[in-house]
Amino acid sequence: MHAIISTVGTSLFTNAKRNLGDKLDLANPYETTKHQLWEYLSNTNVIQASAETHALYWLGFNPSEKKDMSGSYLFFLHSETPMGELCASVLSQWYHDNFFVITEAKLIKNLQSRDPKAFGDDGMINLIKEIARIVKAYRSPENRVIINATGGFKPEAAYASIMGFLLGAEVVYVHEFFQRLVVLPPLPNDLTIVGNQDTKKRIHQILNSSSQEEANQLYSKLTPSEKMLIERRENFLNPNNSKVDYHLTVLGEFINEISPTEKIVPREIKIHTGERDTHSTLWGDKIRVLSDVPNLLFVQGMLEICERFQVKELLFTRFSPNFSKKRFEIRDIKKHDLGITLDTYCPSGFQQVVIKCESHQVEKWIQQLQKMFPLE
Repeated sequence: MHAIISTVGTSLFTNAKRNLGDKLDLANPYETTKHQLWEYLSNTNVIQASAETHALYWLGFNPSEKKDMSGSYLFFLHSETPMGELCASVLSQWYHDNFFVITEAKLIKNLQSRDPKAFGDDGMINLIKEIARIVKAYRSPENRVIINATGGFKPEAAYASIMGFLLGAEVVYVHEFFQRLVVLPPLPNDLTIVGNQDTKKRIHQILNSSSQEEANQLYSKLTPSEKMLIERRENFLNPNNSKVDYHLTVLGEFINEISPTEKIVPREIKIHTGERDTHSTLWGDKIRVLSDVPNLLFVQGMLEICERFQVKELLFTRFSPNFSKKRFEIRDIKKHDLGITLDTYCPSGFQQVVIKCESHQVEKWIQQLQKMFPLE
């Protein structure tokens, strides 16, 4: 059984008005407009009809497939506005009649645009209480409770998502141009991992492990909550390569940023400087790993590249402090005897970087890099 809570906006009405134009008779009573929206929804692809129907399509409510969705519960939480009530009422009735599911359009008092203070003080509290009531009533090991945070006011979707995370419900979202649903990463049950030095030490060891076997063994010893902070990612450029790298998940990055203690140190990227070590980088002769570089914009830019291509070593060659830029930029990407040369610029100046790779990878990597950093 599914219990799906959808925050409802006015996209059903907005899209119908855009498509029907003068045919949408707004001068007639409520029931007439409601009937027209019903007809619009019945004759329009649900992916395009509204934000709420788009997300529900990816949750299995596809009219063309006629799946048996009986036993599901759909809750449409709407604002205290005529348009919000109209859209939620049409959605509730339409899904009840077409999928034979139990539906309810639920008014959230003071969730409106007339009085900002009432919206913030009362409307959001009422929303939180209603979501908590539904989740607690329907959540069980056998039942999925899903919060569809696609429609509605932006603060409404934000608080609905937070409630879902804290109460253990799944939270989903879809943008009108997305071709699939986005499942937002949940929070771990054990929030003590935030700032936990032992957890950070274990994850640091995995990210900086010397071998695949060592990384796999360390990963297997993590708790379920800790495993939510790190993910196994296969080499997308070489699917036949059995090697798996580990990276922080979205949740891992989130907790890493808000942690009050020292952050997790990502995998160290070694820096080579050719034959000479003295003053062979923009930042002097003591740069041995990427994290030694004092310019954060440069480090972040190169880390993005290293993570994408699973690069563990870089070669720094020519440099000049006379060509500084306000942000990290790549102005030239070309072949090199060892792989690929990048002409990078940042507030510190110009630093040429060589990425080592196999000859058969060069063209593919250059294409990927040009997409990541379009040349001006």
